[in-house]
Amino acid sequence: MRKILIIWLSAILPMGLSAQEKDFKKIYSQFEDRPGVETVNISPRAFAMFVPDSSKSEKELFMKMEALKILSVSKSHKSTCDSLIREIREMVSGSGFEEVMKVKDSSDQLFMYHKEKELLFLALESGDVSVIYISGAIDQNVMKAVMEGQISFK
Repeated sequence: MRKILIIWLSAILPMGLSAQEKDFKKIYSQFEDRPGVETVNISPRAFAMFVPDSSKSEKELFMKMEALKILSVSKSHKSTCDSLIREIREMVSGSGFEEVMKVKDSSDQLFMYHKEKELLFLALESGDVSVIYISGAIDQNVMKAVMEGQISFK
């Protein structure tokens, strides 16, 4: 019985560990230096620089955000686009993200996923792929502001 338990645990644990290791920071690192990939990485310190020029509601939103990362790949790099979509979908399905919005307009698609302190957008537009990742104190106010376009950079 003990042997069966050990064999079962040795088979199951690596799968669980690999699913836990899949997070956006790793995906970002994996893709940021590939040809055809455009990146944006805004740290909490950079948010502090945006705050003085922002309205009161924007200041409140910026103070809740810990990170903003964007990966964008043009359709001319199809294999990278396909890999990025696959990696994001694997991460979303194995990391407790919930799909909270899905928009389809002809061939364009936008997916919004939420997990406790993370918000992720996957945009598929005319063959191009963009991923926007926001972490921090993600509450209903932040989600509403993002969906209404209230977060802007000047």
